[in-house]
Amino acid sequence: MRPKQPAKPKKPKKPKPDPAAHAIWALGRIGGRDARRQLNAALDYPDAALRGEAIRALGVIGDGRTTSRLIKLLRSDPDPDIRFWAAYALGNIDGKRATTALREVLANRAEKPSVRAMAAEQLVFSREAIPDLVAGLRDASREVRFWSAYALGEMRADVALPALRRLAARDRTRVPGWWSVAREAKSAITTIERGWFA
Repeated sequence: MRPKQPAKPKKPKKPKPDPAAHAIWALGRIGGRDARRQLNAALDYPDAALRGEAIRALGVIGDGRTTSRLIKLLRSDPDPDIRFWAAYALGNIDGKRATTALREVLANRAEKPSVRAMAAEQLVFSREAIPDLVAGLRDASREVRFWSAYALGEMRADVALPALRRLAARDRTRVPGWWSVAREAKSAITTIERGWFA
């Protein structure tokens, strides 16, 4: 009697493309008043993934007329993923209200580290946020320290060099999907010392 052959493993099924997600993505690339209106309507969808895609698309458009709605999501949506994407989108909107909201979130230690880290990353073009980002280098969250270092380096914030040097010398904590905080701090130091924008 021949031994029984093991069953062939089944190929995993490819996930079906979500036409709604593709449509939302396309609206973000098209832009314009109608796209903005439809994306704002998508923020009321019950599906969190589609809402997140709509927020990302609004960030791509970067239209300041969505600032109030995005700030409300950043401050009060119960889903941390939605707050994360709201921080991303606000970083693409040039305006004092967007910057202020991101600075508040970065300073809010009760907020999820991923949301605060996105706020730090998105403050990269806001020189008024340099003190907030320097404070972020001492944060308990490795993600916040990492992205604060990144933003300060990209800004060429030479006032941050002493704090970045301390971080580069001591913080070997790794950020999942990236590298150590020390390595990011060293990269920021190198970028600042080149001095393109300072």
